[in-house]
Amino acid sequence: MKFGVKKDKINVNAEQFMRAAGYKYITDHRSGKESFVRQPGRNRYPRFHIYLDHQPEVVFFDLHLDQKEASYPGAHAHNAEYDGNVVEGEIGRLKNLILQNARRSDSDIQESKEEVKEKKGFFGKLFGR
Repeated sequence: MKFGVKKDKINVNAEQFMRAAGYKYITDHRSGKESFVRQPGRNRYPRFHIYLDHQPEVVFFDLHLDQKEASYPGAHAHNAEYDGNVVEGEIGRLKNLILQNARRSDSDIQESKEEVKEKKGFFGKLFGR
C-alpha cells in the first residue's frame, strides 16, 4: 500500500524518520534495492517492509507485510500482504508519527522570543539567568 508525504512535513530526512519509527535499513542481496524493515515480534517474519520513493517535493512510502521468506531456494516470490487491517494499522501508526512530529515543530516555531526568555530551567531560576 502506498502513501505520500510532503517533504516539508517531516522534520528530518525520510531515512532518519524511518529509523525513529523503529525500522532498520536493509539492502536486498539479490536485487541491490534499499529498503527498511520492522519486525513486530522476536522472529524474523512476519515483518513490515517499506520502500521509499523520493520525488522533488514528496516522499512516497510503499509498505507491505512479509509473512514469510521465499519457500524454496532461488525463488524471489514470498508471501506478502499489500493491504488489509494490519498494513492499514501500520500506515496509521506512521502517519500519526508524522503528525506528531509536524505539530511539535509547528509549536516550536510559533513560540515568541519573549516566551522563550520567560521560560527558565532549574539552574536559570537558581542563578537568575
